[in-house]
Amino acid sequence: MKAKSVYLGFIFLAAYLYFTVNYPAEWLKPPGYAKLMDVYGDTLAQGAKLQILYNPGLRRIDIDLYNPRIMAVMPHARADYPAQMRDFQTLPKKNVIIECSGLDTWHTTPAGSAYLPLIYRKAYRVVIFDGGHHLPGVGLSPDIIIVPQYAGYAAHGYMPDGMRVEKLRKLLVETGASSILVAVPRFRLVKTESSLTGITREILKEASFREDGGETYAPCCRSRVSKYHGRIFAYINYEYVGQLQRLLLNIKELGAADVDRVYLAFDYSCLSPAQADDYCAALEARLGIPVERVNEPVKVSDLLLRRPR
Repeated sequence: MKAKSVYLGFIFLAAYLYFTVNYPAEWLKPPGYAKLMDVYGDTLAQGAKLQILYNPGLRRIDIDLYNPRIMAVMPHARADYPAQMRDFQTLPKKNVIIECSGLDTWHTTPAGSAYLPLIYRKAYRVVIFDGGHHLPGVGLSPDIIIVPQYAGYAAHGYMPDGMRVEKLRKLLVETGASSILVAVPRFRLVKTESSLTGITREILKEASFREDGGETYAPCCRSRVSKYHGRIFAYINYEYVGQLQRLLLNIKELGAADVDRVYLAFDYSCLSPAQADDYCAALEARLGIPVERVNEPVKVSDLLLRRPR
């Protein structure tokens, strides 16, 4: 009877974890959930194995890498993004900012991109890359990209838009990106302030500076689309599915004459892989340059329960 109770308990715990990962509604989270996650993050962040997969070196700014002053912007924070940016600008001596999905995406909008040069002048920008929805952010040259990696993928808890980490590394190499790419085990990174800042501190302690003075920072982007070193990076979700002309207009506004390749990531809750391939083919026909789909319809639970094809 006792063994049966333990077995049922494991089943219940597995089901609970599955639903909280895939459907992170507040009503599923019991009192003390946030504190529990803090403890979990603190425990596993210590000694988390870091894999530096691509390292052009950090640009030089006046920061003590062993004593950074970090602001981590949490998902679902109450303050709006402009308020968060104002806080970062006014909080004394903050010189590293960590961004998750919403803020990274907002930076591709006209309002959000206006803050990027301000951040660039005073701080390192760190992005948590957990799926294809971050692809446009690659063109905005974050200083550090942290990938919570599982089974070789950067995958989100509930968004079906996973991307192979090796594919992301190759994109950075091919474009000569200035971002450092670091992978950490998926379940050793949680989106709590202590976890994100702890892992970022460890990365900065291991970082080195590049020899050149860096490049002029001039982000080139539209909503969920960016351009960098002759490449276009775009995320195709409800905003662009069935709206190919809208994407073409944004690419034209960024300047298509010097673009030699387009990388697309897709939100597969909006369309199937076959439809994504058709979308790529249609865009390639209109632009006359190669268009490549770079992500797959997987999320964390898919990787846990089956091997993706």
